[in-house]
Amino acid sequence: MLSPTAGTVQLAAAQTTGQLPPAREPGVPAFGFVFQQPTLLPWRTARQNLLLPLQLENSSASVSDQDVINMLQRVGLRQSDADKRPAELSGGMQMRLSLARALMINPDILLLDEPLAAVDDLLRMRLQEDIRRLHQELKLTTVLVTHNLSEAVFLSDRVVVLAGQPACLVSELTVSVSQARDAEFRQSIQCHNFINQLTSSMVASVQP
Repeated sequence: MLSPTAGTVQLAAAQTTGQLPPAREPGVPAFGFVFQQPTLLPWRTARQNLLLPLQLENSSASVSDQDVINMLQRVGLRQSDADKRPAELSGGMQMRLSLARALMINPDILLLDEPLAAVDDLLRMRLQEDIRRLHQELKLTTVLVTHNLSEAVFLSDRVVVLAGQPACLVSELTVSVSQARDAEFRQSIQCHNFINQLTSSMVASVQP
């Protein structure tokens, strides 16, 4: 693990300069994490993969079979998928399952590390809509890492552009819109204006 060279992280009432305290300590937010790849255990069924975070936490929370089915359906999977192993699911379904797994612990903060980078464009747009819907339903604080500018505009309320090594703040953009984030918004002049602003920031950051 790399130690920070400077700065602190403020999480609710907890402040740290290094390793975060256990999530279930009073006042410390719980994190859900979705990686670039689904990172599902291939020998476990979808149901068993969903329960993994709770088992790792030694959680005493009672999770019924209906809770599992409800979570699968919330991310667009079916009840019949519960007993399938990852190899029996498509790439998009695996990413949906990975998202559901992150939500099983009822996180306060959801971290998304380029979760849609490996899927095709059409599926990517559908999953973006699902992530945006879940964000609104669950009212989570969500942090997304992405290199896709249109994805950043579609999903974010605030975009922070980083560049250089070590990374430095280049610019910030507030994506404030009155209309729904949907297919119509993707085609709107406002959406394209936001993307153009981000593009200009990115181009300026790499110029000598």
